Amino acid sequence: MTNVSVLIEGRNFYAGCIRWTRQFNVDMLALRDLIQQQTGGKIVNLVYYLGTDSAGVLTDASNDRIESFVDTLQGAGYTVCSFPLKTKQQSCHACGAQRTEIVEKQVDSAISVAAMQMLDQTDLYVLVTNDTDQLPLLRALRSENKRVWICTWQQSLVSNAMLGYVERVLALEEYREQLIPSIETMRTELESAQRHFSGGYVGVLYFIRNWKSDKLPMAPADRSALLDILVKNGLAVYYTAQDGFAAVRLL
Repeated sequence: MTNVSVLIEGRNFYAGCIRWTRQFNVDMLALRDLIQQQTGGKIVNLVYYLGTDSAGVLTDASNDRIESFVDTLQGAGYTVCSFPLKTKQQSCHACGAQRTEIVEKQVDSAISVAAMQMLDQTDLYVLVTNDTDQLPLLRALRSENKRVWICTWQQSLVSNAMLGYVERVLALEEYREQLIPSIETMRTELESAQRHFSGGYVGVLYFIRNWKSDKLPMAPADRSALLDILVKNGLAVYYTAQDGFAAVRLL
């Protein structure tokens, strides 16, 4: 069986999610399963490289979201490698105005080092990125006669220079329904929860934090966002239960 190492450049993946899904609620379990299904191999390394706040450059809400996402990744079997976020000043070429940009450090080199350390146990690499900074790594893996796939949202995002070193581009846009939970999925899961609990009482906090489902995102923030959409579309309603806690039910 083919041994597969999956290395995910988190910031690049996050930016793609925001651009192509308009929100960040990709089911990371489904992503793992999709890669395993498409490669037909055994995933021996599944690593997500993530920038975290060490200098107070992010808001509390952003830090809470990162912490929740790390819990989601680890629960889905990912190894999380974190690196510091830092700020740098950029000047607008047109007007000269200064702006502060948050950047990740060390991620590209860390992915390259890890990939080379995995040579003996890896037949196929899946690099989840379209960043041309990974070109030196692609050349190195080619010299080692290793197979490489690029995984990103659209094949058009991958430069011709990168395409020359990869066997396949796994375009996630083709698997949107599998990767992104829909309103209908949330409606079905809420219906199941109502049948499960006496009187159909479903507490909001319980549903977004503890309701077990492999069809919904694991991160509470992503579940909450889907539930809000369900309510805004008139398919469900929030209400205060007799015990004083917030609850939700289908209409």
